[in-house]
Amino acid sequence: MKPKKDQAKSFLIKTDINFEKWSIFTTRKQNSERTLKRTNDTGLTQTIHISPLVNNGKQYTLTASECKLMYVLDKLWQNADCTIDKPVFFNFKQLADELGLKWSGKTLKHIKRCLMNLRGVMITFENCYKTSKKDEVMKTTEMMTVLSHIKIFERYKRNAGEPYFAFSEFQFHPYILQSLHNNFVKPVRLDVIRQLKSDIAVILYRWLDLMLFKHNIIERELRNLAKELGLDHIRNNNFLNQVKHATSELMGKELVSGVIGNCEVIRLNNDRGWKLIVKKTRGCNGKHQVELEQDKKEFQEWKIKLGLLSTEEKEKLREEAINNQRTNGQMITDLGTLIEMINIFKKQEILQTKSLRFNMSKQEG
Repeated sequence: MKPKKDQAKSFLIKTDINFEKWSIFTTRKQNSERTLKRTNDTGLTQTIHISPLVNNGKQYTLTASECKLMYVLDKLWQNADCTIDKPVFFNFKQLADELGLKWSGKTLKHIKRCLMNLRGVMITFENCYKTSKKDEVMKTTEMMTVLSHIKIFERYKRNAGEPYFAFSEFQFHPYILQSLHNNFVKPVRLDVIRQLKSDIAVILYRWLDLMLFKHNIIERELRNLAKELGLDHIRNNNFLNQVKHATSELMGKELVSGVIGNCEVIRLNNDRGWKLIVKKTRGCNGKHQVELEQDKKEFQEWKIKLGLLSTEEKEKLREEAINNQRTNGQMITDLGTLIEMINIFKKQEILQTKSLRFNMSKQEG
């Protein structure tokens, strides 16, 4: 299933930060039980155990495909006014479009399988789950699935053998909903994630987006990286080749906090292994830096003009800006709302100017 060319504008979605801090999603070839362990700053041992879903003798786990779908469901939940006590409705064609996948019977089957995995794969959190910044880590064992409820509406047409899917619904687990409601989240670039083809590229991107948020460079020996990502089941040479392939995918990709400017695997000095080196850039130098400065100046000028409007006019612009952000699947923030307000105001000013010029030319004629 080859993804379509990405035609959507970049946007952020918000997702439960508990899932971003751990490498819960793995590769398609790994379908057995997985255990992730670490010790926090206070010496508390934290563990996550992922138990596969068994169906008709086959085992299924959470892979990069389920990760992408979870982000899409995050977006749908966000667009549905962040409801907690009600399910979110969807249809499969909608999910395919959001994932950038070409619609087909194979795509339908793939999405349905991923939904079942999100509903059935059990995740056990031990001493490592929080639902808000203020709360302490739950020093208990919490068992959960990503989705607590999934309902697939299926109706067969009389004159065709293909089923018609519509009005399906889902609900996240109550803990996830609580985290989302409390804004205990991490922003994610869904537009970038869905462009990535290999599982390793998706897994690495999620890890890099988190690690490079406060740093500009990160280095890891591959053997330590594999253990950190819960991928130490992969043979060393295979992991090396997969990471090398993933670096070519990740080069130049945008993060929440910048751009992956350099991403490469080099041999260690003692020739006994390999190391991943990733550098983050701001993605603006030379000509782009000049353009950025011009944009900043223009932004300040329009911000001043916006401040001259009446309270009623600004409130109308604000409401329209928030509606636009929801429609485009963007995270609603003060800065994002302000930018959208300016964009709307600019369009109104341009239309008014054109209308004035037209009327003047008409009078002169």
